[in-house]
Amino acid sequence: MSGKPRLVVLVAMWLIFGPHVLYMFLMVYLNLQAMGALGPQDWWGHVQSDGLFVDLLKLVLICALIALDLTILWKMTAHWVSSRRRDHIS
Repeated sequence: MSGKPRLVVLVAMWLIFGPHVLYMFLMVYLNLQAMGALGPQDWWGHVQSDGLFVDLLKLVLICALIALDLTILWKMTAHWVSSRRRDHIS
Protein backbone atom coordinates (compact mmCIF):
# COMPACT_ATOMS: atom_id res chain seq x y z
CA MET A 1 0.00 0.00 0.00
CA SER A 2 1.17 3.47 -0.70
CA GLY A 3 -0.27 6.74 0.42
CA LYS A 4 -2.53 7.49 3.31
CA PRO A 5 -5.05 4.72 4.01
CA ARG A 6 -8.69 5.68 4.29
CA LEU A 7 -11.04 4.57 7.04
CA VAL A 8 -13.58 3.38 4.49
CA VAL A 9 -11.03 0.95 3.03
CA LEU A 10 -10.09 -0.32 6.49
CA VAL A 11 -13.73 -0.91 7.44
CA ALA A 12 -14.36 -2.64 4.11
CA MET A 13 -11.39 -4.94 4.65
CA TRP A 14 -12.67 -5.87 8.11
CA LEU A 15 -16.15 -6.50 6.71
CA ILE A 16 -14.70 -8.73 4.00
CA PHE A 17 -12.10 -10.68 5.96
CA GLY A 18 -13.51 -10.57 9.52
CA PRO A 19 -16.48 -12.89 8.96
CA HIS A 20 -14.29 -15.15 6.85
CA VAL A 21 -11.83 -15.57 9.75
CA LEU A 22 -14.68 -16.37 12.14
CA TYR A 23 -16.09 -18.90 9.67
CA MET A 24 -12.69 -20.53 9.28
CA PHE A 25 -12.32 -20.88 13.07
CA LEU A 26 -15.73 -22.56 13.09
CA MET A 27 -14.56 -24.89 10.32
CA VAL A 28 -11.46 -25.83 12.34
CA TYR A 29 -13.67 -26.62 15.34
CA LEU A 30 -16.10 -28.70 13.28
CA ASN A 31 -13.27 -30.52 11.53
CA LEU A 32 -11.60 -31.39 14.83
CA GLN A 33 -14.94 -32.50 16.22
CA ALA A 34 -15.57 -34.72 13.18
CA MET A 35 -12.11 -36.25 13.57
CA GLY A 36 -12.91 -37.08 17.19
CA ALA A 37 -10.17 -34.88 18.60
CA LEU A 38 -12.54 -32.91 20.85
CA GLY A 39 -14.64 -35.61 22.38
CA PRO A 40 -14.82 -39.19 23.53
CA GLN A 41 -15.34 -40.52 20.01
CA ASP A 42 -13.27 -43.31 18.50
CA TRP A 43 -10.10 -41.39 17.55
CA TRP A 44 -8.10 -44.52 16.76
CA GLY A 45 -10.82 -45.78 14.43
CA HIS A 46 -10.61 -42.52 12.52
CA VAL A 47 -6.80 -42.70 12.39
CA GLN A 48 -7.06 -46.11 10.76
CA SER A 49 -9.59 -44.90 8.20
CA ASP A 50 -8.67 -43.50 4.82
CA GLY A 51 -10.19 -40.11 5.60
CA LEU A 52 -7.53 -38.97 8.05
CA PHE A 53 -5.14 -37.62 5.42
CA VAL A 54 -7.92 -35.64 3.77
CA ASP A 55 -9.13 -34.30 7.11
CA LEU A 56 -5.62 -33.25 8.13
CA LEU A 57 -5.05 -31.64 4.75
CA LYS A 58 -8.30 -29.68 5.11
CA LEU A 59 -7.25 -28.60 8.59
CA VAL A 60 -3.84 -27.39 7.39
CA LEU A 61 -5.37 -25.48 4.46
CA ILE A 62 -7.98 -23.85 6.69
CA CYS A 63 -5.28 -22.78 9.16
CA ALA A 64 -3.24 -21.34 6.29
CA LEU A 65 -6.26 -19.30 5.15
CA ILE A 66 -6.77 -18.05 8.70
CA ALA A 67 -3.13 -16.97 8.86
CA LEU A 68 -3.39 -15.22 5.48
CA ASP A 69 -6.58 -13.36 6.39
CA LEU A 70 -5.25 -12.31 9.80
CA THR A 71 -2.01 -11.10 8.23
CA ILE A 72 -3.92 -8.95 5.76
CA LEU A 73 -6.09 -7.47 8.52
CA TRP A 74 -3.09 -6.93 10.82
CA LYS A 75 -1.02 -5.13 8.16
CA MET A 76 -3.94 -3.01 7.00
CA THR A 77 -4.91 -1.98 10.54
CA ALA A 78 -1.30 -1.34 11.60
CA HIS A 79 -0.73 0.83 8.52
CA TRP A 80 -3.88 2.83 9.22
CA VAL A 81 -3.01 3.30 12.93
CA SER A 82 0.57 4.36 12.17
CA SER A 83 -0.61 6.89 9.59
CA ARG A 84 -3.03 8.36 12.16
CA ARG A 85 -0.22 8.64 14.71
CA ARG A 86 2.01 10.44 12.18
CA ASP A 87 -0.83 12.86 11.38
CA HIS A 88 -1.47 13.46 15.08
CA ILE A 89 2.22 14.11 15.87
CA SER A 90 2.82 16.52 12.98
